[in-house]
Amino acid sequence: MGERMKDKVVLVTGAGSSGPGWGNGKAAAVLYAREGAKVFAIDLRIEAADETRALIEEEGGVCQTFACDVSKSDQVQAMVKACIDAFLAMSIVMFIVLGSILEGIPAIVLFGPLLFPVARAMEIHDVHYAMVVILAMGIGLFAPPFGVGYYSACAIAKVDPDAGLKKIWPYLGALVIGLIVVAAVPWISTGFLPTK
Repeated sequence: MGERMKDKVVLVTGAGSSGPGWGNGKAAAVLYAREGAKVFAIDLRIEAADETRALIEEEGGVCQTFACDVSKSDQVQAMVKACIDAFLAMSIVMFIVLGSILEGIPAIVLFGPLLFPVARAMEIHDVHYAMVVILAMGIGLFAPPFGVGYYSACAIAKVDPDAGLKKIWPYLGALVIGLIVVAAVPWISTGFLPTK
């Protein structure tokens, strides 16, 4: 696999084939994935896009599919929203994992410069994206089995980490629900900011 498109998200319309063989969209989607891009494959027929996704994933790439008629503006708006939602979901999972193995500042220093420009390009408000990232890392900080904060709290309280596991899951569940609400409703993060 190449590296030219690493850390890029590529949206390819017509990513499936209308019949057997390869069309331009399918070929472009697979080539972007081979160069390291995460592909958002769009086609009128979801089965055709899923076929392309299977090829990309077989080669170790990342692909998400969506059915859309690009001649209809409401479907295009839904497609863009689905792409943004997929990016936020991927960010949440990634920052939960990062939060469980890294301290917050190193995680932001390492991955902020890569992901914040992508979020800005997708028109996700900087403050909203920062809130999602910080909440996700906070969950990771206390999420077993690696959560550094969880083991530190157990050591300070002189509690066996195995005994604390039963008690932490409802707390983490509440935090995950809160994170999903904040990610789904940007107004919670940006509603009280001054407008230009």
